[in-house]
Amino acid sequence: MSRTDEGLHPLATKLPAAEIHFTLRNALRGGEQGLLECVYRARREWDVRKKRYLHLLGSIWRIGSRDWLTTQREETYTTRTTLHAIDGVVKFAVPLRAADPTYKDYQLAEVRLGDFEFSRWFDSAPALDPGFGLAVDHDSLCGHASIVGLGAEPLRGDLPLWPDLRRVELEVRRERAPALELCDPVQRRHSDGWRYSTPAHWPGGRSIIARHIDAPTVWWCHEYFAVAPSREPAIARPEPPKGTVPGVALDLFWPSGAELEFPEARFESAVDVLRMPVAALTPGARGHLATTATLRPGQQLGTLPPKAWRELEELANRVEQPAIDFEMRAVDDASRLFMSRRTLTEPWLALFGSEVPAQQCVAVVALIVHPQAWAGPLPE
Repeated sequence: MSRTDEGLHPLATKLPAAEIHFTLRNALRGGEQGLLECVYRARREWDVRKKRYLHLLGSIWRIGSRDWLTTQREETYTTRTTLHAIDGVVKFAVPLRAADPTYKDYQLAEVRLGDFEFSRWFDSAPALDPGFGLAVDHDSLCGHASIVGLGAEPLRGDLPLWPDLRRVELEVRRERAPALELCDPVQRRHSDGWRYSTPAHWPGGRSIIARHIDAPTVWWCHEYFAVAPSREPAIARPEPPKGTVPGVALDLFWPSGAELEFPEARFESAVDVLRMPVAALTPGARGHLATTATLRPGQQLGTLPPKAWRELEELANRVEQPAIDFEMRAVDDASRLFMSRRTLTEPWLALFGSEVPAQQCVAVVALIVHPQAWAGPLPE
């Protein structure tokens, strides 16, 4: 349960004068050292430390407010400690109340070590889906914690804390699915003739329209949020704009030309490409596409179970002659992705998939190619 006032502690209740003892395996690589940061916040507004300044004489060096009386708030108190892993294990204890008497009314809000953050506060031990890989008791948190797959409810991207928690024993897993990227409009420079729109937000993500002033092709890029914004309601499934298919990362409107280059395409491992007309998608196939963009406990965004990928593969194998082809070529000592077409008369779907054996999943990115021109407004 979080409070709306971000300057105060997430819980309105007073935390006990106790400690949480952490044992984290593989949180630090080898013998490297890491910085432990503990952030404390006041529980009540009148507990926030304030310094007031009286300005009787004006000054040309003063910027901003011209009020005679100003207040400086100390909303957080942060401690920093350097830790070392011993045989891959790091152990430390964190007090729930600030040890410094000056901040005696501040209580623990966040614990950060490297890529991991404990800051999702609950009134009591939370009930978590088994998919997270976390075992919760009234005073302990055990299991394994991954740097991905925490975006689903109720964690929303951060590991949990609660007033009765006293022991944390976690094995850290760092495996990520390989990055698959087709287009990044922000990398396209205005000076080179590229124009792109202000991001348009929708439940679960945002979209950007990009075009080149000398080409008719329009790139409609969709980003799905791996962690839901804190002030937005929980989204069971993303709701991209009308005219696209949930789970698709790029809608490409390509009315003319025999070949097209994807300058920002990046594949960190070998990929398989599936192609099929959008009209051939079954309800089950559309559901699999939507799953790649759905926040699931313990699962990285943009992945599918191998069984779901095989079902999509079987559907694509029914296509006798695809209307689009893809090829990687060496250009300026780098590999670039090119797409060519045969007879493109209807929208076609292309799925790029890379198997991730360690996570028992397939990383997926989806593209739809439209043969008609973009009918909406264009970025200037």
